[in-house]
Amino acid sequence: MLISQWGRMLNGSIALARLVILSRIVGTRGELLPYEYTYLDYANLKIKLSKLLEYDLGKMGYENMVEALSIASKNYNELREKFLIT
Repeated sequence: MLISQWGRMLNGSIALARLVILSRIVGTRGELLPYEYTYLDYANLKIKLSKLLEYDLGKMGYENMVEALSIASKNYNELREKFLIT
């Protein structure tokens, strides 16, 4: 499934829903995911969409979810170590 940048704002966890993300070039935020694509304008978006629809979007979305979970786990562990009182 594809989603544009606006959908990413929903709690910042859109990748966990196994989605492929399309972002306006000026709207890219946060960690880069394996299957996150930027586009310049609607003509550029149309070309990218036509190519993306040839691929297994389910697999691509799954890989985005795995990466998002990995980033979240790493960040959680770093924060836990920082604030852990020994």
